Amino acid sequence: MERWSGRNSSCYMLNWMRETNIHIFRKICSPTTQEINGKILWWGNYTDEESDWYLSEPLCLNENYTIINRKCENDTWDPEPLCFIVQPKFSPCPEDFTYHEESEICYITVSNQTFPPSCPYTNVISFYDYAFLIGNDIPGPVWYPATRFKDYGVGHLVVREPTRYYGSLVTVKYSWKGSFYKDCLIAYSSTSFEMVHCQSRYDAVCAYKSLRYLTNTYCSKNVHEQCYYSDYNLNISKCFCIKEPTENCNALAELKKPYQNFILPTKHNNCRIGLELEENFFWTNSKEKLSYTNWNRRTDFRKRYGVLTEDNSWSLENESEISCVLCEENTTYENIQLSLALDIKNKQLTLIVDNPKDLYIPPDSDGIFCFTDTSASTSSHPYTVIKHENYEIINDTRIKYYFSYSTNCPGHYWCQVFAQPNLDMIQTDRLLVFDEDIYGNEFVTTIVVKYNDSMNPTSSAFYTTIYDSIQEHLSSGNESLPFFLRWVSIVNLNETSQTIDYLVHMTSKDFTNVEEEFEEFEALIASTVGKVAAIHDVSNFRSVSYCLPENTVSNGISLQWPLTKINSTVTPEEFCLHEDGFPVTRTCAGDFLSGAYWAEIIGTCSDDPRQSSITAQLYQLVQSNASLTVKSNSLVELTKDVSEYIPVDIHYIAEILDKAEKEDVSSVENVTVVIDNIIGTQKSTLKQSQEILNSTDRILYNFDILLQNFIEQPSPRFIRDTIAEIITKNLMVFVFDAKQTNVRGIAVYNRSQEREILKLRDDVSYADFVNREGLEVATYIPQSLIEQINQTLDDNQPLTVIITVFLNDYLFNEYPSNDSREPYKSVFGILLPTINEKYRSPIKIIYNFTDSGLVERCAFWRYGYISNFENTKGEWDLQDEPTNGNHIRVCDFEHTTHFALLILADVSLDEQASYAKHNTILHIITSIESALSVFGIFWIFLTAFLFKRWRQNKGNQILLHYSIVTLLQLTLLFMSNDARNSGSAESLCICIGVSLHYIVLSQFCWMLIMAVLHYQRFVLVFEKPQRWILLKSCLFGYGLPLLPVIINLSTLTPLNYVQGNTGMCYPTGDGFTIWLLIPVLVIASINLIFFCVIIWNIFHEKMNDMYGHDFILVLKLRLVVVLFSLLGISWVFGFASEFLSSVIFAYLFTITVGIQGFVLFLAFIALNESTRNMYLVLFLKTYKYRKW
Repeated sequence: MERWSGRNSSCYMLNWMRETNIHIFRKICSPTTQEINGKILWWGNYTDEESDWYLSEPLCLNENYTIINRKCENDTWDPEPLCFIVQPKFSPCPEDFTYHEESEICYITVSNQTFPPSCPYTNVISFYDYAFLIGNDIPGPVWYPATRFKDYGVGHLVVREPTRYYGSLVTVKYSWKGSFYKDCLIAYSSTSFEMVHCQSRYDAVCAYKSLRYLTNTYCSKNVHEQCYYSDYNLNISKCFCIKEPTENCNALAELKKPYQNFILPTKHNNCRIGLELEENFFWTNSKEKLSYTNWNRRTDFRKRYGVLTEDNSWSLENESEISCVLCEENTTYENIQLSLALDIKNKQLTLIVDNPKDLYIPPDSDGIFCFTDTSASTSSHPYTVIKHENYEIINDTRIKYYFSYSTNCPGHYWCQVFAQPNLDMIQTDRLLVFDEDIYGNEFVTTIVVKYNDSMNPTSSAFYTTIYDSIQEHLSSGNESLPFFLRWVSIVNLNETSQTIDYLVHMTSKDFTNVEEEFEEFEALIASTVGKVAAIHDVSNFRSVSYCLPENTVSNGISLQWPLTKINSTVTPEEFCLHEDGFPVTRTCAGDFLSGAYWAEIIGTCSDDPRQSSITAQLYQLVQSNASLTVKSNSLVELTKDVSEYIPVDIHYIAEILDKAEKEDVSSVENVTVVIDNIIGTQKSTLKQSQEILNSTDRILYNFDILLQNFIEQPSPRFIRDTIAEIITKNLMVFVFDAKQTNVRGIAVYNRSQEREILKLRDDVSYADFVNREGLEVATYIPQSLIEQINQTLDDNQPLTVIITVFLNDYLFNEYPSNDSREPYKSVFGILLPTINEKYRSPIKIIYNFTDSGLVERCAFWRYGYISNFENTKGEWDLQDEPTNGNHIRVCDFEHTTHFALLILADVSLDEQASYAKHNTILHIITSIESALSVFGIFWIFLTAFLFKRWRQNKGNQILLHYSIVTLLQLTLLFMSNDARNSGSAESLCICIGVSLHYIVLSQFCWMLIMAVLHYQRFVLVFEKPQRWILLKSCLFGYGLPLLPVIINLSTLTPLNYVQGNTGMCYPTGDGFTIWLLIPVLVIASINLIFFCVIIWNIFHEKMNDMYGHDFILVLKLRLVVVLFSLLGISWVFGFASEFLSSVIFAYLFTITVGIQGFVLFLAFIALNESTRNMYLVLFLKTYKYRKW
């Protein structure tokens, strides 16, 4: 045993006794150490000033995890106690981490990492918070958390760590020579850096702030105000929350990891934790024993409940003494969704964040990181960080942020956030803002610049030098440039020739003609070559928005291509069609960054192209300068007969509406009739015209513009409470002044196949019109919205409401086509006077809809024709699910456009993708098997043609009839699918659907005939053959199927063959269930019974084994396969696939049904010995004849 001695020790002890109020005259023991896995010191921390019992440093514990005291009496220590555990001093950091006490940072160095390195936890702190340690406490080099932003060529370094600096430009200095194609950075110290390849290996520092400093987190924002993460690993972290003892507590916090003792602020009351003492200490919830202790030196072990003290240690209290509780609350995370949109009316951007509670919010940040490439300054950085100006909490699960966009230059905007718990990056699509109200024409060019070793060519300083030189040259020192000039990207950098290719954008400050400015700006920028010393070349000058007019020659015809917006496909000014009647086209291709350019011409002008009877006349109208009123009169006559329309006709009609002045509202009725006629044409024609030339979207858009002009004009006379009321076969238009009438909406009823229109006045209750018999669809504008709009109008200004009702979706063509969703019944269009504020009440669209078990979504049509800058195709934009009330579905919309209720497959997006993949595979299998079946049936027909003896056999004659209906079924299935998807005329689709209905039933009847015949052959065996078997079979096989088809046509509308969701011309509804499905099920059930009886009989019948057991078994198995296909037993798989939604059964059904014709060929031709011998004899005769 060692004893302290010496003067210094004695003085220290005396001073300590004075400070702790120990009586100096008492005899005390000298400090002493004890060896227990290291040294502990017994030296005077006391339990009571009148006591002779002392504590060790660190604390010594017994096997019950309580603190051991040692007695000092008469200057003598009792014998050394047995220390079961020595309680160490703990760090606020996880195991193997280093704690920097002054900055309260926990860090660990991970070795030999590529970039980005793998850290144990995701929520790291900024490099700038621990940079002072590098080169001192942490040896360099280590990875710097940044990479080049390469979306814009050879980019700048930007911060990649999930901190407040995310996405910001790295400003540290490093040697730039030879570094342009190295994308990562290492740090030797806080001031010394080097560019390296990201695949190189270096150490990395993973640094974290102590848990108590993780404020503004999920826990504190969503669970309780005084809540903290329980762990550095957010995947497993829960929330530890300080609560009053009377508050609801999910579970007491169990501090099973030593660093969890440091999660609370430095000043807090003693809070109860999930630690208890009965016979032993245990964790309250899990009942686990302690794996470590953290006792306060003054703990009273006579008490029961564990508390966390102010100095982050444990003590025990009685229940009545507890003033707060540390509770453990669960964390539940939802998927964050972002939606960035342009609000052109209010000149702002809106970012909607769904489930914002799951945002990871770094310290000193709001967790929203948004960027733009619209910087109009001379900065060479390709994009800048933007901050939201304000935000609105919509509800508990949605926040909307508002941003201003640049008033100088167009460009892209995008936002990113980090989602807890993994800190996955969630990003919006890049939104292009090209506000033509505030931006002039936009141009782009490539400037090739020479550089030398004196300046980094990617730096802001170098670009500023070039910019100032251009400014000085073009303005002659007096005037500013006529455009905003800004660097967008580095297209190429050649270190050998020391040249750098800048992609530069120019935004005009004026609103002049694009063709004139193109020539002016091109000449200006070209003049800098040779005049501005560093500029070596200028090339590829383009407009960003338009392809300029150009002349080409096709088949000897000079073609003039007009000024065309980017991503649009146009026809030439001249009349020029393919042989097949499709127009010769050319696309203005490109993108915002690199500009617009003409793509290759598609097609060649034909001397004798296919035309409809009105194609040439429509072209003449396009070239005419007549008014829309005059043109619309002609169009009404020209478009009456829609049977011969070809895609170019639809394009020419769209062209006529594009070029016409639409202020003359007197042409509305004529244009409505024209559009009604167009809707009556084949859908395939409309789809093709939309796909190639965006025609149907242009027609819709121009119709809306024409109707919108009603709103701008004084109210004309009323027609039965409306300004205009136009009702056609496929389209209805209602225009009314809500100030002058009490009409608020329209309801459409269907009674006895006749439509009735009810105007919904403000005195008609919702229940009245919804519960009225025959309701199909309705829409109305709430009174509160009418009042809100009225407040923005002048007293003499009408409040014009325009409602359009499209009775089908033929003009709403998505590209690429999406067959998994289609509008239910009608599509509504609503136009109202514009107001620059949120609607107080939404527009209501009501559908009378019987539950189908499918997914229903409200949707609006997003025009492709007027999409911001990029001329994309139109599409349905899905919104929320409709409000469901018995048979009524209600969709709410807070804007005006075209609305619909879409019916989708009842599966998730992932499941839809999986089904689409399986459907593709099944389609391939079906195509291959159909080809094999046709091949097999061909050989059956050929055999019948070649061999009289074969075709005179009654069984083979029945086989021929079965083969005929099988071939017809395959043919009609393909025709039905093509006719429905191509939008053929209803009459053709009905004809095909009726034929297919009949052939399917006929095929099953012939299957039943085959089942009876095989039953007689293999079960009854010796029964006498029936007379007139072929005639009876034909009467049954061809006559009986007529009955359900005729009843279906006579009792139900023929349209039930075209109105289904199957994608084919096929019976639907009751016609499908009663007159197709039930007969098929009955016959399939009978055939299944026959099949089972036949199979049981042949496998239990004793047969002559003269050919050997194995040979007989093979024959039996072959018969099973043939009967399985021949009797339609494979349809069991089809029913199982439908009712069990099983992909496996779908594959089995497709494989076994589609190959029926080929199985017949194998069974009755290829594997039939008698038939093979016929072919062998024929072959030998033919061979001998040729030889002779």
